[in-house]
Amino acid sequence: MIAPNQLLAKAKRLYPTVVSEWIRNECNTFFPKRIPANLELKSNGTERKKQSELLQEVQELRYHSKQMRGYGYSVLWEEIANRSHGLNEFPKQIWIETLEDYLGWTKLKSDFERTTSRIKVLREEFPTLEPWIVTSWNKLQELDQDFQDLVTVTRHLRDHPRPDCFPRELPLAVPTKLIERQQRILSDWLDFVLPSESIDFGCDRRDFAARYGFKSFRKHLLLRFLDREWISSFGLPFEELSLPPSSIDALPVNHCRVIIVENKTNLLTLPTMPKTIGIFGEGKGVSQLLRIGWLDRSEIYYWGDLDLEGFEIYAHLKFRFPQTRSFLMDLPTIQQFEHLGTAGNGSQFEVPRELNADESEAFRYLQKKNLRIEQEHILQSYVNDAFRAILPSTNG
Repeated sequence: MIAPNQLLAKAKRLYPTVVSEWIRNECNTFFPKRIPANLELKSNGTERKKQSELLQEVQELRYHSKQMRGYGYSVLWEEIANRSHGLNEFPKQIWIETLEDYLGWTKLKSDFERTTSRIKVLREEFPTLEPWIVTSWNKLQELDQDFQDLVTVTRHLRDHPRPDCFPRELPLAVPTKLIERQQRILSDWLDFVLPSESIDFGCDRRDFAARYGFKSFRKHLLLRFLDREWISSFGLPFEELSLPPSSIDALPVNHCRVIIVENKTNLLTLPTMPKTIGIFGEGKGVSQLLRIGWLDRSEIYYWGDLDLEGFEIYAHLKFRFPQTRSFLMDLPTIQQFEHLGTAGNGSQFEVPRELNADESEAFRYLQKKNLRIEQEHILQSYVNDAFRAILPSTNG
């Protein structure tokens, strides 16, 4: 026979359904709600329980019921007479009569009231949010103190769309980091609340600023000029600079050599080379390079970590710039430094189509051994010698 604590656990699992029924204004048809429960007078399906044990379980159910406590589950009792138990009342059905009984018994009343009060606020302020409320109301439970501030921000953006300022500049008495912290749910709301002409649907939801008309800090790429004489022609007194891709695109560069590396350490240790620029690709950040037009007219080398992800990044870059060649991403280099490798992530994806035969061989070797060799582990002398082999004028 089911125990009161088991009944309570079953009831608490109904909570999402209870809230959903309230949202649809159907609690009156949801309650009374019968709770399926094992009310057998036997144990293990065959043996009858001792009378004292069974009567104690029945008494526990009665003691915790609405009949005794004034709220909670109700029990339909049935008198049963038999040789083992005599004439006694035993439970035949268990149900919850009302929403109030449910909330009082499960002690979920405060959670329910907080959630439903927030739903009422959203319905009053933003009627177009109804589809989100129906499907995503559970996200309201995660907002804690941010809820009212998010309402304030959403109301302001509804009345003043595409504000053309940084998110922290909004003239609102809310925490300056609120929008950064709650971008996901704010995006959900804005997509329902704002008129379509106020949303740039060409921008991914992850690009929050561009999608909803905020200013944003442009991501910078780190460059290093590897030819000290050549750099003077740009009027620059330094060899390293950090610029957004659009500014890099404006540099008066034409027909140069570009070495793209995955890690910053390797950028800073590249040897000097004539008319060459080193760029810190920052792993998957190489997608930023796609906006730099003069790369189409450049000789490009990519040097990444010796792992499957490194080859994936290289393939992505080569798809956009077919003239790109890999550097030190070959089987001899892998075998030379294999003792410094660590375990890869076990990926089993196909060899990228952009790889040539030697690169494909290296890819399969790494995949078979689940190996990863970070490019910082490649000795500098080995790097310098490899550059001299392909660019004789290189100075290590």
